[in-house]
Amino acid sequence: MRGFDPTIGALFPGYSLAIVLVVSLAACTDKPVTAVGDTGDTAAADADTDTDTDTDADTDTDTDTDTDTDSDTDTDTVTEGPNLLANPGFESGWDGAWSIYPADLTNYGVPYTGEPLYNSTETFTAFGGTRSLKVYGRYTGGPNETPVYQELAVPEGSTFTLSGHAWVHHADPLTADATYAYLSIKYFDDAYHYYGASDSARVTPSSPTDTWIDLAVTGTIPAGATKAHAAIEYWQCAGDTSGACYDQNGSVYFDDLRFSEVLGGDTDTGGTDTGEPAYGTADPGSWVYLTGSTLSNTAPAFTSVVVPTHASSYPDVLPSDPALVATRVVTGLNGTWHGGATEFVLTVDAGAGVGEAIQVQFAYDFDGDGTDDRTEMYDHLTMDAAVGWEQYSQRSGFAVETGSAFADFANGTVTVSIWKALSGDGAAAYYEEGASYVDLPY
Repeated sequence: MRGFDPTIGALFPGYSLAIVLVVSLAACTDKPVTAVGDTGDTAAADADTDTDTDTDADTDTDTDTDTDTDSDTDTDTVTEGPNLLANPGFESGWDGAWSIYPADLTNYGVPYTGEPLYNSTETFTAFGGTRSLKVYGRYTGGPNETPVYQELAVPEGSTFTLSGHAWVHHADPLTADATYAYLSIKYFDDAYHYYGASDSARVTPSSPTDTWIDLAVTGTIPAGATKAHAAIEYWQCAGDTSGACYDQNGSVYFDDLRFSEVLGGDTDTGGTDTGEPAYGTADPGSWVYLTGSTLSNTAPAFTSVVVPTHASSYPDVLPSDPALVATRVVTGLNGTWHGGATEFVLTVDAGAGVGEAIQVQFAYDFDGDGTDDRTEMYDHLTMDAAVGWEQYSQRSGFAVETGSAFADFANGTVTVSIWKALSGDGAAAYYEEGASYVDLPY
């Protein structure tokens, strides 16, 4: 969630849903004055008529008009550790160093220099070595994400940089603003609670083709996080509700990635903070927690919150009884839709309960008139019968999607509803504050 100027409304009574709203610096040059010499003293007349008129009329007009125009463009050398990525240039092909989620995706390749390019008689040339990674859309008919990543153990408070090069061929360009790619550093703890992300600039349809584009992002590991995913992210038709996502094409190539710790030096450039942005900055990687009735970059403490328990089943339908729903209402939202889609992670568990399912819905009232303009209900997640947290996200896909496409917020409202879609054996279900997040595309 980025670029908002919200005034948050009151929290629903009885519940404390802390959801990360995702919805991640001339000397004075006087010359010595030469005195006027004696001009009246002669040997013929021993009368010293020297009227030395040297009055040293030198007036120092140096007012030191030097204006320091240094606007903090400090680019002190930064000492970086070694590249922590295995097979960073994909020279070993898809050898297991990299992962993709879900693991059965096939919308990628590792082309080599000299390989024919799609829809062209030209051939590919890698940035370095002879191979690169190619990623394209999943063509699911709806918004879809393809993350390619390596997981690394990292100490909290340390700072890392992820960089690399991206390339788009003119014969297979990105064709819609909602389709884009970027680099991302994602943060997790040992239980895979998600702590947000720091993202690079995006490769979009307006990016140049047939030239390698430098991408980089720097992020600091937040307190509590122990792992980082150094990731390549590709989104196809994010936020598109027309069902015409097969018309949004294009592939992006990546090569010579580097993930390394920043060991010292000044990363400040042009006065811009390269760390996590303060809330309200227009940054695509700005993840914001909703705690109480405020928006904050500060994560709340981990707290298990029970989802209302009942004996009925409500798959793909919002219970009419508000007592059966955990509801969060956020009001006074202002912001420009940037072409993305809703993203969320709910960290949930039903212990050893059997057949317990949880479901979530987002309702958007873009103009704050009290009428929902867009509703997104996601497929429910049936939790496993084992004690331990699971993650429920937008990757489950829509169960029901109604209303208009995304629009700009003008004093708008978002209502987040969570309920038990299936009661199973009646075991209690929980979500965990401090590890449940939403990223609104603003």
